[in-house]
Amino acid sequence: MLDVRPTLYVAPLDEQTIGPLVPVIHVENLADEDANITGLARIYRESLGTLLYTSVLHPGSLNHGQSADFSAETEFNPGAIADDDYFILAEITARSTLTGNSETVQLGQFFFDVKPAPMGPVPATHHTTHENGGMDEISVAGLSGILGDIQPVDTHATSHQAGESDALEIANLGTAEMDDTLVLAPDGAGGVEFRAVAGNSSIIIENDFLYFDFPLPFALSNMGPDITTLNIPSTPNHLGVWRLTSGDNSAYAGAAVLLDSRTIIIAGTETTDLILQILQISPTLLRFGLHNTTDDSEPTDGIYIEITDGLAEGKSANDSTRSTTPSSFNISASTWYRLIVSANLNATTATFTILSDTGTTLWTDTLSTNIPVTPGREVSCGFVLTGTGPSDLAEFDYISISITRPLVR
Repeated sequence: MLDVRPTLYVAPLDEQTIGPLVPVIHVENLADEDANITGLARIYRESLGTLLYTSVLHPGSLNHGQSADFSAETEFNPGAIADDDYFILAEITARSTLTGNSETVQLGQFFFDVKPAPMGPVPATHHTTHENGGMDEISVAGLSGILGDIQPVDTHATSHQAGESDALEIANLGTAEMDDTLVLAPDGAGGVEFRAVAGNSSIIIENDFLYFDFPLPFALSNMGPDITTLNIPSTPNHLGVWRLTSGDNSAYAGAAVLLDSRTIIIAGTETTDLILQILQISPTLLRFGLHNTTDDSEPTDGIYIEITDGLAEGKSANDSTRSTTPSSFNISASTWYRLIVSANLNATTATFTILSDTGTTLWTDTLSTNIPVTPGREVSCGFVLTGTGPSDLAEFDYISISITRPLVR
């Protein structure tokens, strides 16, 4: 009578190092008949509820009263490290060599861990051999990737300065794409940027407020009574300064300085600057940038910086649907700032920036929604300022707009 039993999983172990393994099952023949042995091994992942592996065992014979190990024909490669999540089930079929009768017996499930490969022995201390002057000094030359620490460089900045042996000439620099329609030029904020070649292919309009009452080609319009403008004495850094004063107690009193008509379709590379200091923080409202309002009402279209009682935010508006920058900035009274509103090359992003009087970036943020770019959504350029008098509201030193994309005309 057959009595063949699988009794032990020789492999895998209860803690198995990740890597290929071959299941091995120990089988005993307790009967008085010899038998031919076949079988299957299956491995599952409990957390996934999936069968990962199936293999037949190498067939063999097992005489009565003997035992032997039977291994799977194929390897199993665990997919990941895990504790108590893999388990194996084995099934053994024994067929009597005497009568031809057979029986199939299972060995119960066995859970095992898959562990990471162990570290090798800790090497003896030898870091000095890899340092400068060591017998096995390490060089980063030829290595790929990024070094973890900032590396010292040979200081040579002075060689690129004016009059030195390797002075940089901005006018001789071009783009990587060899686009001869662009040149590097100062960006007005202490750096450089690519701009279209000046001439009929670009537009630059600016006013330094050197002429009393006439910021041409920008036009001045007063809102409410008793609005006065006054040229005040210049300083070495602020030549030509306008002061706007409200002598009225109405919150609507103010002024607008704008290009004379709404003729700009935002299409990319527009940049507008305003240098000012707000003297009365509250109640004061300033909107500056590319927009289509001429009073204290919200623009229906535009990209602009709005300062309300000292809080500055970037905004965009497209047919009265608006977006506001996630961040904001609190300005201080009687402090010079430079406000910059710009559109990127394709007018998909508007950038809003506030610089200090020395050119330090104090705040910047962007918007990529509700930028008006279609015909019919034309805008002007400039600012609207309102506040309650009698009070000096603000002083202005410079305003400009530039469009640096090539214009075919």
